[in-house]
Amino acid sequence: MKKSFEITLILIITFTTVIHLLHYILETPTLDYFNSNTLINYSQGFVRRGLSGELILLLSNLLGANPLYIIKALNLILVASFLLYFVKSIVKYHLSFYFFVFPFVLPFLILDDIINFKDFFTLILFIFLVKTAVSSKVHGVLQLVLLNIISIVAILNHEMSFFIFIPALLMIKYFINASRKKNVAQLFFLLPSFIVLLLCIHYSGTVTQANDILTSYKNLPNNHLKIDQLSDKATFLLPKFFTTITWNGFSRGITSIFYIAQILILLTFFDKIKTSFKRYQNTLDPSVLVMAYLVLLCCFLPIFFIAYDWHRFLFLILMSTLIIGIEMHKQEIKSNSLPHFALLPMQLLKKLISYFIVPEKSLLLIIGFFGLIPHVAMGNTSYPFSNLYLIILNYATKVTSVLF
Repeated sequence: MKKSFEITLILIITFTTVIHLLHYILETPTLDYFNSNTLINYSQGFVRRGLSGELILLLSNLLGANPLYIIKALNLILVASFLLYFVKSIVKYHLSFYFFVFPFVLPFLILDDIINFKDFFTLILFIFLVKTAVSSKVHGVLQLVLLNIISIVAILNHEMSFFIFIPALLMIKYFINASRKKNVAQLFFLLPSFIVLLLCIHYSGTVTQANDILTSYKNLPNNHLKIDQLSDKATFLLPKFFTTITWNGFSRGITSIFYIAQILILLTFFDKIKTSFKRYQNTLDPSVLVMAYLVLLCCFLPIFFIAYDWHRFLFLILMSTLIIGIEMHKQEIKSNSLPHFALLPMQLLKKLISYFIVPEKSLLLIIGFFGLIPHVAMGNTSYPFSNLYLIILNYATKVTSVLF
């Protein structure tokens, strides 16, 4: 694949991402699923996911502003901070950046029109968690206290954070600490995070609370609406996800399996996805990425069983994996320092994938640029899945309809 073609694809992705971001900035905020989820607070007593709403309620009362506009402002700050972290890491460590600009990686939540506080706040907190866990400057009791605080804040924001934060933390500590007994002892210091998770599960919310919470927002228009998330009860959805829950005839489950396979192929041969720019040739360790992705994917299974926002969850897992890879790369933690069993998934995947395809750079770039995007919103229509080729066709169709 020629350098000029690669640059053209990056410019197309950047253009479409900017268009979606501008649309989000200019549109009038509404009390949709994600905003109502963010508005959950403790005005009707302790309840899961209430931390974000407490912040919004405080700012709304302090500024006398519509809380939906406060959410939008905070979302833009979080998105900017999130993107800045990756840009700074790429520039400072001369990382090969192609993988990061694939449509299903950094641009995904913007392309999917689901910029929401809880997901990006979770990712920002995760960056701080991993930085603290691998830091050589912060250690001992202080480190454990900080890790607990970050984890608890994340769990109070959304309880699903537990299934990413705690497994990631234990995995990182296991990889960088030679003393296994010390790691087991540190597990007990994470008890506060476990207790907070149990409290969130116990105080999951009631229909009455769901109906009354929005009344605490004096500056919220149309506050006759309710928060459905608190009245939802956990049910086993996995069979339906593969059968009755379909996107225009396509199974969400099967689509997600293909998406996971696509990610594993690219992570396994991450070191081959190098840019044509000599300055940006460094890559993250594929063994670290594959191990982190598989661990987080397996630990997140309880959430997959009871919820169907798999495209969001898989994005959070992928971003968390990249954050772990970047921070371990900064600390020069290489795969040769990992336990032997941690390298087995990588070795098996390499053999399996190489049996079916020749993992050359051009093929990997085609998979990355034109591979499956599990959910994309274009205009007023949300598509069950798409890829860059279909996005280009969509925009070309809109342009020609305007011109002719």
